[in-house]
Amino acid sequence: MSSTTVVPNIFKREFTKFAWSTAVNLQELNRSEGGIVMAVFEMESWRVKEGKEEEHKKALRGWLQWVNDHRELFKEWKSVRYFVKTIAGEESDRHFIIWEYESLSAFEAYKTRRADYKGPYAEYKKNDPYHMGVFDHSSMSVEVWKDVDRDLWIE
Repeated sequence: MSSTTVVPNIFKREFTKFAWSTAVNLQELNRSEGGIVMAVFEMESWRVKEGKEEEHKKALRGWLQWVNDHRELFKEWKSVRYFVKTIAGEESDRHFIIWEYESLSAFEAYKTRRADYKGPYAEYKKNDPYHMGVFDHSSMSVEVWKDVDRDLWIE
């Protein structure tokens, strides 16, 4: 049975909770000799702060463009995708960003390097909508997923 532990800030925001045993299992798979390296997906979701819809839209587009213009800072990111739930009952209008990493070690390397927003990541923080007052922080959630049977995916 896995226990839930508060994860160090390198894994995203202070409020993040994560099934730590899952991360340890992923880490062992990624680091074991002859083990299969599996992609890791970090999913962050939130609701837009009431009355901030236009500012939110502008902030997200600006952040995505800034990240595209500075890809050298995010070499561990295989992909970044942005979604909004549209037909989901009470969950409609919930926003999601999904980051794809090659492995848990790539995820950890990026989070460690960016941890205190030093150097070029100070500019990243200025462009991060999380710090712009457009998210309802009480609605935020972070999850980390691993891929399964990717050789059978249709892409």
